[in-house]
Amino acid sequence: MNQVTSGAVGLAGKLGVLALVAMGCVMLGACRGEPIYPPAARVDPTIHQGYPAVTVEPALQKYVVVAEPVVQGEDVKTVTVPVRLINKHNYPINIQYKFTFTDKDGAPLRTQPGWVYIVLEPGMRRDLTGTALDNTAENWQLEIRSARGAG
Repeated sequence: MNQVTSGAVGLAGKLGVLALVAMGCVMLGACRGEPIYPPAARVDPTIHQGYPAVTVEPALQKYVVVAEPVVQGEDVKTVTVPVRLINKHNYPINIQYKFTFTDKDGAPLRTQPGWVYIVLEPGMRRDLTGTALDNTAENWQLEIRSARGAG
């Protein structure tokens, strides 16, 4: 073997030994009972602050418009959101909507109303209404999407 080749093999061998030593140190740390945690999730400040009360699927954003919601009730909340379909083709669209009610801490209530299927006619106002199924509801969100199968 020439000197260059034997030097490369010697370097590779030293790196291999270092890798084994490093793995051994890691393994010893794990064997000592020190907890190994997965990476933490990034924090999204919009989840509780500034997140819109009404969200519309991107494919519908050009066609479905909403007006100011009306919230009624102290013990049991009922929310009504007027919506209208604006499209230049004058054809109706099938949508689904779902209200999600949350408690004072922002946690979703255990019992929620399900998806509601409706047909929006062009230019006609429809009121989307949701009622909390629990008297601990403090806040709400409305999701509007294209109609699809059970979901």
